[in-house]
Amino acid sequence: MPEAVIVDAVRTPIGRAFKGSLAQVRPDEMGALVVDRLLEANPGVDPALVEEVITGCGMPQGKQAFNVGRIIALLSQRLPLEVSGSTISRYCASGLEAIRIASNNVKAGQGDVYIAAGIEFVSQFNERSEAAGAADQNEHLKGQNEGEPDVYVQMGDTAVNVAKRYDVKRADMDAYAQRSQELAVQSQESGFFDREIAPVTLPDGTVVDKDDGPRASSTLEKLASLPEAFEGGGGVTAGNSCPLNDGAAAALIMSDAKAGELGLKPRARIVTAATAANEPEYGRGPHSGHSQGARAGRDDDRRRGHRGAQRGLRRAGDPDHGRMRHRPGEDEPPRRRDRAGPPLRHDRRADHDHAAQRAGGRRQDDRPGDHVRGRRPGRGHDRGADRLTGRGRRMPPSSADSCVEHTSRPASWPAPSRS
Repeated sequence: MPEAVIVDAVRTPIGRAFKGSLAQVRPDEMGALVVDRLLEANPGVDPALVEEVITGCGMPQGKQAFNVGRIIALLSQRLPLEVSGSTISRYCASGLEAIRIASNNVKAGQGDVYIAAGIEFVSQFNERSEAAGAADQNEHLKGQNEGEPDVYVQMGDTAVNVAKRYDVKRADMDAYAQRSQELAVQSQESGFFDREIAPVTLPDGTVVDKDDGPRASSTLEKLASLPEAFEGGGGVTAGNSCPLNDGAAAALIMSDAKAGELGLKPRARIVTAATAANEPEYGRGPHSGHSQGARAGRDDDRRRGHRGAQRGLRRAGDPDHGRMRHRPGEDEPPRRRDRAGPPLRHDRRADHDHAAQRAGGRRQDDRPGDHVRGRRPGRGHDRGADRLTGRGRRMPPSSADSCVEHTSRPASWPAPSRS
């Protein structure tokens, strides 16, 4: 069976909705821009090889309606007319779903080369964010009667529900948000994001090549002074929530055989993906999705003859699953600093490096991937390391979470449940 790999990915800068740098440009044209930049960055790929442009769009309406995937393919200056396009909507996971569909098509042998794109320009919504209005909603899915879910609840209210149910403190949320801002600002200033951004030239000639979101002026005191954005007392504010944004991204997905034939070095192989659901009123990750992904990963290992490469998978019964990994006042997990900028998420390689340093240096028989599998260094084979981690290559934001997350655990974290 063919294997699906991610060869490359690019994105526009991320602009703030309504008043940001991309508020006045069309989303379909920005989608075509990232597709063209992706193909320009990979001149060895004949655009005629692309089977389809699969585009994820959470709100396919307004200027990002009319099957925007096909619109993007038509607006592209590099794709031939014969390349088809489709649009998939799964709200915030729409871009990831586009990658999943493309990779599944590759594995099924339906094609060798796909472009998986994602697009969302909140600035360009029409008078209502959805294609339908309140009068079109199903009366049995509004949570008005006992036992009926509230499917139409707004995302901010789900955050309030989670904060209250799991006793997430406002101070913790603000501290987490401030740390996120600081890391993002450092990475931006160091040029860490530059290689993945396709600059956008505005009608007035202004070139936009930086994200609007990172704020060097943010402080914990400023965040603490913001009023709550939603009723219910959950501590959710504009400062500790995700912003409304404008942006587009595209990833080049192909079979491993085609990548080898074209002499391309993939960034990563897509091992598996899984979907799951929980109560719509709570914006939290469902445990069953991790279990399904773990099973699929183990099946993949058995098929390939690998042993033990899945030991680093987070278990659904992990007591840390769904919890904030770091709280103010606690020691932060060790982080690698050998890249162009500070990491924005925990680096799975760091745990073993940190332990080796405390022991007086790295063992000579340590091999790549020991930390990934959560086993003693120097034992077993390492063929799974490339597949699981992409040899340390940072996957672009548009695709990083489409794969099952593999992680090791700092020694200070509680051991996962074995039940």
